[in-house]
Amino acid sequence: MHAEVRFDLLHEPLLRVRTAREAPVEYYTLPGALAALCSRTVTDFPGLSVHQRHPWYAFLVQLGAMALHRAGEEKPPTDEAAWRALLLGLTEGCAEAFALVVEDLSQPAFFQPPVPEGHLKGFKRIAETPDLLDLLPTAKNHDVKLMRVRHALPEHWVYALVSLQTMDGYSGKGNNGIARMNGGYANRPCVTFVPDLTWSGRFRRDLRILARVRQAPPAALDAETADADVVARVLREYPREGGAALLWLLPWDGATQLSLEQCDPYFIEICRRVRITSDAEVVVAHLATSSATRIAGNEQNGVTGDPWTPVSTGEKAKALTVMADGFSYRQTQKLLSPSDWEPAMTQRIVEDDRGDLVLSATALVRGQGQTDGFHTRLIPISGAARTLFMSRSGRARIAESAKKLVAEVDAIVNKVLKPALCTLTQAAPDRIDFRDARPARFIERFEKAVDERFFEVLWRTVASDSGSAEREWRSELRVLASAEFRRACGEVPLSSARAYRTIAAAERVFGGALRKLWPDLFQPESAVPDHDTAREEHHDGPSI
Repeated sequence: MHAEVRFDLLHEPLLRVRTAREAPVEYYTLPGALAALCSRTVTDFPGLSVHQRHPWYAFLVQLGAMALHRAGEEKPPTDEAAWRALLLGLTEGCAEAFALVVEDLSQPAFFQPPVPEGHLKGFKRIAETPDLLDLLPTAKNHDVKLMRVRHALPEHWVYALVSLQTMDGYSGKGNNGIARMNGGYANRPCVTFVPDLTWSGRFRRDLRILARVRQAPPAALDAETADADVVARVLREYPREGGAALLWLLPWDGATQLSLEQCDPYFIEICRRVRITSDAEVVVAHLATSSATRIAGNEQNGVTGDPWTPVSTGEKAKALTVMADGFSYRQTQKLLSPSDWEPAMTQRIVEDDRGDLVLSATALVRGQGQTDGFHTRLIPISGAARTLFMSRSGRARIAESAKKLVAEVDAIVNKVLKPALCTLTQAAPDRIDFRDARPARFIERFEKAVDERFFEVLWRTVASDSGSAEREWRSELRVLASAEFRRACGEVPLSSARAYRTIAAAERVFGGALRKLWPDLFQPESAVPDHDTAREEHHDGPSI
């Protein structure tokens, strides 16, 4: 070591790792954790908060991919010493880059760039607990409380640093965000295929994919998309061999910027000037503002070749930003359309994939001074769909089927369920007012029921060459809508004098509109829905 350091991730076992669900926790160094991911089944890093899982995972994969590429290695090693040598090769022997506390400010520390001023006079003492350093807004003690990690381990500081520096956006004047998102209030989502839910399975798969794309970017994964593949286009336009890999290695005064052309394609960025000090047993984080983002890339709209972020197609490509509704079936099915979104680098099925696969999507949705929730979704992929995902034409077929299924949902909501619910809430008026907001909660419940069934039905539909799947979907929607309508009949407050008349009128609207919309469901071989159930269930009549 060239400088006095504390909490050295290269040599000290500071990271808790679990290698089986019921196994005891073990402590690893950073290279030891990478070796375990390649040789064993790592199931968990227990010190991680939920929102820190993807930033830590992305860091490990990007770090491993760049270290192997710089060393000219194809096969990841399975022993700690080999990984330690690879990481030192990535930093040109600078071991301080992986230490949490480095007293010499001219040297980098873990996710902390060297301080050109040589002192911390312009830095503000911001945190004595790692959760205050993390990207989650906690200032008002809403949802997530202040200073909850009172007895922090070094790993908690490590995870908070990675989360902040690789995932945060604009957080007020002088607190600028990362380049790998489309705008200051956007987010860096993860949409990917996973072979299983263990860290090891995902890590080994993604490491292979990143290596393959790096070796032959234009046609690395799918020959059909060679011309349209946004990720490949980014890698072709910015041939950044020898570029900056770990951006915290470079001094930063808060004003100078790097261009994407100066960075390695899989660069690990920083967005804040942070420095951690240690006085006796007290670890403190210091923060200085910056007048510019670290990477000059606003015009890129977040399109940086991030292996886990889909990119919109068209002349002005943009990285995906997940909104407050998260990964609802409506939003997720849009991501499957190759005409709208180019899949992320790891959101593809490749030759090496064997066995079951799951589409995994996560995002911490950011807002102005708040978050709109941490959203996650896991969607098992059927055999037929898996084959289709391997080509652009197959993905187009999936997208077309998904649009048809969504259109059927829209039809029954707008033409059947909403008119019937408005009739119910408005006590059977002569003319329905569709601006009525009261049916919204029942429609929302219906949408949630549809959400639970949508992708299972979609995979069944793309596997079928007949029209039977479409008819079955209509039948399912009919059942779900009927069930929600019956619940509404029991929940909407009605005058006892008008209850029977109102429910009967709403039933007529529901049944008549459904017959008009899908007459094929009422052929002799199709069972007719029993809408009298609602009347029977409420024979006493709802009261005000």
